[in-house]
Amino acid sequence: MVAGWDRLIPSWFARLHPRYRTPANSILFIGGCALAFAIASLANVDEQEAFQLLSNAAGILYGFSYLVLFAIPLIGLAGQRAPSWIRALSAAGLATTVLYMVLSVLPIVSVESRLAFAAKVGGTVSITFALGVLLYRRGKLRR
Repeated sequence: MVAGWDRLIPSWFARLHPRYRTPANSILFIGGCALAFAIASLANVDEQEAFQLLSNAAGILYGFSYLVLFAIPLIGLAGQRAPSWIRALSAAGLATTVLYMVLSVLPIVSVESRLAFAAKVGGTVSITFALGVLLYRRGKLRR
């Protein structure tokens, strides 16, 4: 919704419901994506593996925001440099996040194929990123 306000993605995402003033279109879109991924994750797997697929893919996507969060003190912002203790803690947080993201492609439940599991998690993350990039570019072109 906020990206729609900033015209980074189509303004359709920023429209509010006339009565309830909620971002109904954004909610429907996210709900539709979640439903599609949930249905796709159930293909040829049991419930535990399906849950693990969605949980791991969501964790990886969530981890990207933490990578940025921990990278800012390390890289600096507008010529400012963070104190060394903050940079040390940020480096530890960045390393932990990267480790979590890498290990998330490995299943912790019994699966038929570890390679297929990793491909499904990676594919879900890749498709989500591709959709985000397409929406961003479309919004940028309209600007």
